[in-house]
Amino acid sequence: MALHSVYIITRSLGSHVSSGTMLYANISNQNIFALYWYVLLNDIRLIVSYLEMEHIRHCVPSNVSSGLASLPLKYVWVDGKENKSWPTDPYLPTGEPLNGKKAYSQIMSYFTTNAMTPVDVHELGKKQLDIYYPMVSYFRNQP
Repeated sequence: MALHSVYIITRSLGSHVSSGTMLYANISNQNIFALYWYVLLNDIRLIVSYLEMEHIRHCVPSNVSSGLASLPLKYVWVDGKENKSWPTDPYLPTGEPLNGKKAYSQIMSYFTTNAMTPVDVHELGKKQLDIYYPMVSYFRNQP
């Protein structure tokens, strides 16, 4: 039975700080696959826990902001409410003001293969919804 010396670093998320724990083990061929899955699933569990318990608390409701165009917001949001005692910094480290609409326009070509503007993309999305939503609704209602 072959043994492998394996170093594994597991990460834990908490208070926006990553910490690591190193594990050293001699593992047989049969168990190395199981160990990798154990570590991977443990990391996924930690990430999901962080998203559910910490990150989501600071997500802005979609009726307030969706995408870059309405950024920056004036205040940090906690548990679905604007915290007016916690203002955001609307400036880049260079002192230039943040402008979500301008940033979205500038990065549009990176995410598309054509010269569409944000308005063009929005209009195309509405047309696609008009085409595909009735199809989805039809199949959703089928037995």
